Amino acid sequence: RARNLNVPFAVCFNENKSNEILRLLWQNVEVNINNQELVFTKSIKEYNNKDKNEEKGISANKKIKVADIGKEYKKIFLEMDEFEKNCVGAKSLNTKNILGKVPNCEWLKYPESFAVPFNVNEYFLSLKENKDIKEEIEEYITKIKLARKPDIIKDLLEKCKNFTIQIKYIENSETIKLKNKLISFGIKPEQFDSAFTSIKTVWASKFNERVFIATNKVGIDLEQIKMSVLIQKIIPADYAYVIHTRNPTNNSNKEIFAEVVS
Repeated sequence: RARNLNVPFAVCFNENKSNEILRLLWQNVEVNINNQELVFTKSIKEYNNKDKNEEKGISANKKIKVADIGKEYKKIFLEMDEFEKNCVGAKSLNTKNILGKVPNCEWLKYPESFAVPFNVNEYFLSLKENKDIKEEIEEYITKIKLARKPDIIKDLLEKCKNFTIQIKYIENSETIKLKNKLISFGIKPEQFDSAFTSIKTVWASKFNERVFIATNKVGIDLEQIKMSVLIQKIIPADYAYVIHTRNPTNNSNKEIFAEVVS
């Protein structure tokens, strides 16, 4: 996310250096390297894109056009071959695309997957049994738009997150399809409530403070954010890894960069 926004992202383990940075909070800062040592100084340059909102970590600078995915869902769950743009997110789409490139062999397996598409969260909120929860979330979103202090915004986001977790599963001819799918996928009937809570936790993640700051910076409102949920079977693996098809250390598309943990 930081790379996509052209923002440098680093971890500092030196407390003295961290305090050095904090002393320059809300100021324009120049970072230089002197004999392998990072040096932070107040910049004398003036920037034209300063905004009062930036003091809260919020910017009104609109950069991204949000895709219109409508207000309806195709099905309450989608099998992998049904994944489509505007129904599921990029991770689900990439999962489908990779599957088509995996050779059919004994030693290479691919995890079973299905997805709860966009607008299913909104569907559950539309049920009369969840009316009060929906109204509470809408009220807090309105307050977030008017809030100016980071601490208040953080508290309101937490309230939205908690109310999302409280969404009730109401069984009807549509929702029973999702329940039956989860059970056929391997969830025991007595574990369904826990599984549904996990799905709601993904829906609630759009109210994370970090997500709010990142999306607000590019002009995306909370109402525009809709969550799909990719559900996969866990593989008892010997190794965990992340593979970058473009080397992030030198931006070379001729090199693959992998991080492996046993």
